[in-house]
Amino acid sequence: MFIVLPGAVLASSHSQEMHIYPNGEAHFIGAEMTNKHALNLIAVKIWNIKWFVSIDSDTRFESAYGEKIASGELLVGHILEVKGKPTVDRDGGIGIEAVLIKDLSIKTGVPPAAPVVQITPVVQTASAVAPVVGEQKTITQSLKLGMRGAEVALLQSFLQKNDWGLPKDEPVTGYFGKLTRQALMKFQEANALEAIGSVGPRTRALINSLLGKQ
Repeated sequence: MFIVLPGAVLASSHSQEMHIYPNGEAHFIGAEMTNKHALNLIAVKIWNIKWFVSIDSDTRFESAYGEKIASGELLVGHILEVKGKPTVDRDGGIGIEAVLIKDLSIKTGVPPAAPVVQITPVVQTASAVAPVVGEQKTITQSLKLGMRGAEVALLQSFLQKNDWGLPKDEPVTGYFGKLTRQALMKFQEANALEAIGSVGPRTRALINSLLGKQ
């Protein structure tokens, strides 16, 4: 439940975009701030996935119109735009080291002269998320927790299409996280492979042979 305040932007009124580019940069638009753990750590949710956002002395804070704001003005329930570098901790939690946090719920500063359309509604597809599978037809390398790229996206697409535990109503991300590892372990157990949750030579050979039949 959200309380409407003057000038506030609600999570339900915005589409969400999540881009993770091949150069390792991430860009979230419309992420809802769900928690403030400390001065240098907050939590956001986008597409029902929780990310930890770490803040350091180089992180810039801006309002929706680009005016400089203080980190203390970020509040739970605010809608954020975040840019930075994805990370993964020892427990497999995913995060982002922020270089820019723009609070779309704060409307201080001078708005553009033209009508402001801050977030364009989009149809969320796998192509809207970071590495696109594209021409990738086989897995050529070993894959494990924390990796990202087109081959991880191909693995996720295979596990998703064949009902190994990845939700079919969500796009692949190209990031090898906990859910991907759990789905891969289910596949390995069912095919008499060592369920280690990473892609080695035997798992890779089996998946590539099945991909060739699809």
